[in-house]
Amino acid sequence: MKAILNEKQMRLLRDIVSSRSPELLYHLNSADVGKLRRESRQLILRVLGLEFAASGVGADSEPTARGLEIEELLDIVNRPNLVDDP
Repeated sequence: MKAILNEKQMRLLRDIVSSRSPELLYHLNSADVGKLRRESRQLILRVLGLEFAASGVGADSEPTARGLEIEELLDIVNRPNLVDDP
């Protein structure tokens, strides 16, 4: 299943992964994150979740602009998991 990131999304994903888990960067060779193995997607989703919790929510517990961008990444990266068999 295709799950393609645009340039801005790919840059944000690389920035987050490089700051939190640089050992996972080698998974991000393509903007089509749908081509990632399920295990790789799960690792990246965990990193995105940590980043969302740390920097994506404001004092009012609502998503910030950055949080909305991270939510969008979470949706795109997770999309293949919703249709793939475990």
